[in-house]
Amino acid sequence: MVDAQGGTILPGFIDAHTHIFESAGTTQAVLNRWLRAGVTTVRDLGSRYGKDAPSLSIAAFKQQLAAYGNTIPTIVIAGPIMTAPGGYPVPMLGRGSALEVANAEEARQEAERLLADGADEIKIAVESGGPQQPFPALTLEQVKAITEVAHRQGTRVSAHVMHPQDAQVAIDGGVDDLAHKVLFGEMPDELIQQMVERNVWLVPTLVVEDDLAADVGLTDEQMKEFVEIMQDGLRRYLAAGGKVAMGSDFGATERIPQGMPLPELQRMVEFGMTPMQVIMAATSHAAQVCNLGDRLGTLEVGKQGDVIVVRDNPLEEIEAMGEV
Repeated sequence: MVDAQGGTILPGFIDAHTHIFESAGTTQAVLNRWLRAGVTTVRDLGSRYGKDAPSLSIAAFKQQLAAYGNTIPTIVIAGPIMTAPGGYPVPMLGRGSALEVANAEEARQEAERLLADGADEIKIAVESGGPQQPFPALTLEQVKAITEVAHRQGTRVSAHVMHPQDAQVAIDGGVDDLAHKVLFGEMPDELIQQMVERNVWLVPTLVVEDDLAADVGLTDEQMKEFVEIMQDGLRRYLAAGGKVAMGSDFGATERIPQGMPLPELQRMVEFGMTPMQVIMAATSHAAQVCNLGDRLGTLEVGKQGDVIVVRDNPLEEIEAMGEV
């Protein structure tokens, strides 16, 4: 990163958790707006292309994207979320919103099929829900079956988690990153230590977690306590040597803009991360999570010229990322 005539040159930003493709109707113009905002790579974790999708396969969809050339960001596609029968997100979004697997062998077969159809990574839901709305969740055996397939083919598995016990299953099952941090309850120190030792990355999606808490009607005092617990968990994770990648969960709430996810960057700073930590989370760290670390995320010889320029210095004010 260097100053250049009053601006700052840095790697293109990577949004490592979006739901940008909810249907086949995402246009070239829409995707181009992400690119022009400075987000040069997007990881889509949960599109509806796959077994029960009403339209295209992943491979066919990739052909459509390829026709757009370099007018759109680099796209990392996980395909449909893999979940237990009736598991998250099916109760909210209905059948066809996820790929439901009933046992370890079916999980293995469907993971192999997704990757054969062009999925770049795999997204799973290890989500048991809460007392008011419990969900069936993938078992440890199913998670292991999926991660074994993915790792054998040189790719990664991202897990949606909200509860400490679900995060434990995901980590024991060999996942590579947690999409969302533990939302209900504190992150135990033992869990954090296991994540660090096993090189499990965290994509905390702070803005959407704020919104989820607000949606359940917490009082001001409860909301303050909730935010303090989230902040403390992230602080302890970073202090232990944990690695954070930036993901906005675009598509989950209106507060998350299309393109540069400035509210997420600001929230990360408010939670105690330095601007440099945030920039690394959205460049080099996000590239690793997207399995693109050998090509993108840093400015160095041999990598793609994936570069943006912002007007001011984001190390002084992260808001500079809003002026690409």
